[in-house]
Amino acid sequence: MLFYYILLNNRFLLLLIFSILTIGLSPAWAQTTTTWNGSAWVAGSGLSVDSIPNANNHVVIGSGTFTTSINSNFHCKNLTIASGATLVIVSGDTISVSGVVTNNGTITNNGHIMLRSCGTYSVQDIDGNSYKTVQIGSQCWIQSNLKVSKYRNGNNISNITDIAAWAQTNTSGIGAWCNYDNSSANDALYGKLYNWFAVNDSRGLCPTGWHVPSDEELTTLTNFLGGTSVAGGKMKSTDTTRSSGGWDSPNTGATNSSGFTCLPGGFRSSGGGFSNLGRNGPWWSSSDAGSGSAWFRNLGSNAVFANRNFNDHRGGFSIRCIRDLASTTLPSVTTDSASSVTSTGANTGGQVTASGGGTITARGVVYGTSSSPTLAGTFTYNGNETGSFTSTLSGLNPSTTYYVRAYATNTIGTAYGPQVNFTTAASYVAGSVHCSGSGAAIVEVTNPTTGKIWMDRNLGAAQLATSSTDAQAYGDLYQWGRGADGHQCRNSATTSSLSVSDQPASSSFITNGSAPFDWRSPQNNNLWQGLNGTNNPCPTGFRLPTQAELDAERQSWSSNNASGAFSSPLKWTQAGLRSFSNAGIGFLNSFGCYWSSTTSGSDPRRLHFLRIESGASAMGDDWRANGFSVRCIKN
Repeated sequence: MLFYYILLNNRFLLLLIFSILTIGLSPAWAQTTTTWNGSAWVAGSGLSVDSIPNANNHVVIGSGTFTTSINSNFHCKNLTIASGATLVIVSGDTISVSGVVTNNGTITNNGHIMLRSCGTYSVQDIDGNSYKTVQIGSQCWIQSNLKVSKYRNGNNISNITDIAAWAQTNTSGIGAWCNYDNSSANDALYGKLYNWFAVNDSRGLCPTGWHVPSDEELTTLTNFLGGTSVAGGKMKSTDTTRSSGGWDSPNTGATNSSGFTCLPGGFRSSGGGFSNLGRNGPWWSSSDAGSGSAWFRNLGSNAVFANRNFNDHRGGFSIRCIRDLASTTLPSVTTDSASSVTSTGANTGGQVTASGGGTITARGVVYGTSSSPTLAGTFTYNGNETGSFTSTLSGLNPSTTYYVRAYATNTIGTAYGPQVNFTTAASYVAGSVHCSGSGAAIVEVTNPTTGKIWMDRNLGAAQLATSSTDAQAYGDLYQWGRGADGHQCRNSATTSSLSVSDQPASSSFITNGSAPFDWRSPQNNNLWQGLNGTNNPCPTGFRLPTQAELDAERQSWSSNNASGAFSSPLKWTQAGLRSFSNAGIGFLNSFGCYWSSTTSGSDPRRLHFLRIESGASAMGDDWRANGFSVRCIKN
């Protein structure tokens, strides 16, 4: 069960949304697509047909009309409205999109579309026109001129084409728009021209969450770009092709290094005439200059400066929208250390300690195998409030380091907590046969003398050794070079039929009383070589030790016998062996024989130590068909 909180009339309402993605209370959803087919949601892989959009879904309104139900909320990755389809957002509802909005159909927005990460998404006006966004300094702008024909509430803006009627708008104070030369082709390239009465109308021109910039905000923009004397070149589109909406030559100093992409839409004078298409790009501010005029900015094809001036309210200029800024700051968030780490999952989380004065719209963790993960990658969604939360991560890879940051998003943007990291546990290779239970526990131990990390017990051992003759810690007996196919079980069946491949046809222990005393014919010296070696029976991240690594361990013991072996951090046992000739178990409590990955002629190296009373340990050679213990070392 997933919990979503939604904001309506400044109150949080709780909506319970059922999903089959039952990964605790804080699932880390796989990114997939959920499509509205005109009558129902059609889910992508891993979702039930009655699932609705969630934090990592790509949501598509594919056909027909989807209308949000009052008091509902969508929180999705990307949102696409297909051609011919309609999304209706009713009053009071919110659609929160962390990625890109692509509208090829119709959006009727009487509610709110909340977007994040300026520059990574498009915003739509009430007509459904789509505008890319760009971050310039602390400001977020739409990247093209406004084309809307309606106020934000759906009322039409007057389209005045007549010259005399346009000149008389100062008498009525009516807001109006037109296309340059009253040509729809110019609308497609440069957007519409608006008089200032439309700018000043309380019904609003820009999409919800956006507004026409003030004179002060335009000054902030040009100051950030180096001042009015150079800002124009950094703001102008570099296109000089009139047919694609470009500037007339010479388009002096144009670099568009800011990404603002100013277009030369020309203007309509207070008297109603059109002028300077391709040569000038003036756009309004929302600030009145007095005496029937208002402030605007203008760029020209033959200059690099951004001119500040004022003009009669009746003038028809282009409009750029800027995203609203509330009197808030980013949230404050901390990240919890990982716990309950397994080979494929972990528990993480964090705490939103302060909202920054704005409404928290999302919180959770971002994570990945690279440092400094963001919402552009994999993330969880864990509600939209302050306080502590837990995120359960699943589907992780064994023996892999992951980086995690908690995040919280409000109306200003997204803040990330300090980064933590953890490494998932190792796991056995899929298909490994365990003689009892689920195999030996994968617990690491370090020899402080050699600095090497090992498993703390033999493969197949039921427990950590309590003595050198602890039968529960003996584990399995492997023939050299074979995988965990079941032959290593001490009671496995036997056969004298040699294998002609690296993976025998059966799980039987293969006996061979004739030289070269191997279970395989012909022999293969390339088995068990390294982490990705053929038939490596060790868990992920572990491998068979080399002869040198085994001998270094032996030399680190306090005494060169079974007593010294057990007293070491690795607690070696005298687990016996299984005979190459008859598969009999022998030398229990007397010998401990451990394979290395190193070959010597027809015989691999193995570690052999004697019982505590009488013997000493030494490196030696022995036949591959013998069954010896395996102790794995971390790569």
